[in-house]
Amino acid sequence: MNIKEEGDIAIYIHIPFCIKKCYYCDFNSYPLRGEDVYGYLSALKSEIKEKALLLRKEQRKVSTIYIGGGTPTCLSGEELGRILSLCKEGFSLTCDAEITVEANPGTLSEDKLILLLNEGVNRLSIGAQTFNDELLKRIGRLHKTVDIVSNYNLARDVGFNNISMDLIFGLPGQSLGEWMETLHMAVNMKPDHISTYNLVIEEGSKFYEDMKRGEIAPLEEELDLEMYTKAKEELEGAGYEQYEISNFAKTGKECRHNLVYWRNGEYLGLGPGAHSYFKGIRFSNFRSIPQYIRGVLSGSPVEEREIIDEVVSMWETIFLGLRLTKEGVGLARFKERFGHNLKEVYGRQLEYLQGQNLISFENGHLILTSKGAILANRVFIEFAP
Repeated sequence: MNIKEEGDIAIYIHIPFCIKKCYYCDFNSYPLRGEDVYGYLSALKSEIKEKALLLRKEQRKVSTIYIGGGTPTCLSGEELGRILSLCKEGFSLTCDAEITVEANPGTLSEDKLILLLNEGVNRLSIGAQTFNDELLKRIGRLHKTVDIVSNYNLARDVGFNNISMDLIFGLPGQSLGEWMETLHMAVNMKPDHISTYNLVIEEGSKFYEDMKRGEIAPLEEELDLEMYTKAKEELEGAGYEQYEISNFAKTGKECRHNLVYWRNGEYLGLGPGAHSYFKGIRFSNFRSIPQYIRGVLSGSPVEEREIIDEVVSMWETIFLGLRLTKEGVGLARFKERFGHNLKEVYGRQLEYLQGQNLISFENGHLILTSKGAILANRVFIEFAP
């Protein structure tokens, strides 16, 4: 397989606990109460040590650590601190490593924030979702707008200078006016990074069951598109650059961890259900906490493995890279990684998509046009093996 993997590696750590599961969530998460938190943390610590040993043998440095979930901050500060300490002790971190922790409003305190900061966390991702209290209740969130504001301000006060905020549009019953109000409030708070996701009702969520019963319906496509367009206009007008289809950042505040995914780089996922891509192999851990714990104790928590061949890797490099609105897919980087010229491999597809005004070439990069960004899935499928 003629694939040249690139540089440093990213680490994702999955915290599978929440105080309460949101109605739209299909992630691998469980209510904190009643779960074997001690057993999970013990297994995770063992996996951190095992993966750290692997990377040191490979002489690979870690450029980003992302602790997500679930709700990582529903754990105590001491529990999170121990995880972070093990990471710093075990992994060989780059001098400017980005370390992110996801947090839900209402799960942060001054002591916990100071502890995270002292343990090296330099990026906080707050799951605000909406600034409308009625909508928050409707989607199963426990926090209110006042919690978003107070936790954000507290994080700023203790010294966090890189804060991201997640927002969701297309919620059941949400109007365009309500979405614009949420955008205005978010912009006025001046986070460094804003992610805007349109709601997709996935199997395994409460909303999916509600939809099957006819209690809710997906948002009309025209309104969904208008919400996306308005978000782009509002955020770019406020000085945020759209660097990925769903993500906007102030200069230099792009999420470096997610950039590893979009550049189809290598990463290791730790914890139940976490996915990895390393040395041409994609693999994932057992999803259930008891199976994950047993797997770690027996030598490996990995449930599935798949060898990614060159054809699939090229396709994934294209559709992931095209999500990056400015960077796209670099022709030189593609040639260096695969030993093939992108225009020669995908000549027919490129000619067709250019004719439809869905893609363009700019300064040695393949990118989506404005029309292509709206019809991104249609573009991606053209390159599929």
